[in-house]
Amino acid sequence: YVGADVTASAVCMDKDLSKRVLREAGLPVVEWEVLRKNEPVFVGLVPPFFVKPARAGSSVGIAKVERYADLKQALAEAFEYDDKVVVEQAVAGARELEVALLGNVRAEASVVGEVRYQAEFYDYATKYTAGAAELDIPAALDPGTQETVQEMAVKAYRVLGVRGMARVDFFMDDSGELYLNELNTLPGFTPFSMYPRLWQASGLAFPELLSRLVELALE
Repeated sequence: YVGADVTASAVCMDKDLSKRVLREAGLPVVEWEVLRKNEPVFVGLVPPFFVKPARAGSSVGIAKVERYADLKQALAEAFEYDDKVVVEQAVAGARELEVALLGNVRAEASVVGEVRYQAEFYDYATKYTAGAAELDIPAALDPGTQETVQEMAVKAYRVLGVRGMARVDFFMDDSGELYLNELNTLPGFTPFSMYPRLWQASGLAFPELLSRLVELALE
């Protein structure tokens, strides 16, 4: 077995719990609220916002809500996957940036990549349809922004207690502000996935990446 332990994996899988830990550590996260199944619904955020199952992956059950009238349907879909739902403020003009981390006590960060697509957001169909999204590796960022993303990712990795590997996802708004979206302790791992491609661009080939993960698991 390689990668994060049960505790870190569970916290990172829960969008609410992980955001609480990240915010407490002083890392920037978007505003969010939590709703539970069969409880009264009140959302203080102003549309647009996203409705997400708190503990699901691959953008399953996620909807973008542009007006309050669409909230009921979005919640019904999200509650099919989890009895806990997060409502997250949408980021204006968001660019989606991702960085790969590798290590235990001292994590290393790869170059930063960017996901670009034409869809309304990076939904399930866009993620798993060939040609629906483009991966820019490295992302077109100034050196200072890339370094900031890497430093924030390493800090998040540390405060969440992750070991082995993770992909850390960010939003950057149209004014250049960064928001940490989530840590994925089980990133896509085909030779064409973002995680190994980020390491390839950073000088670590796929076979060496696999060997390094085994070494980290044995430490």
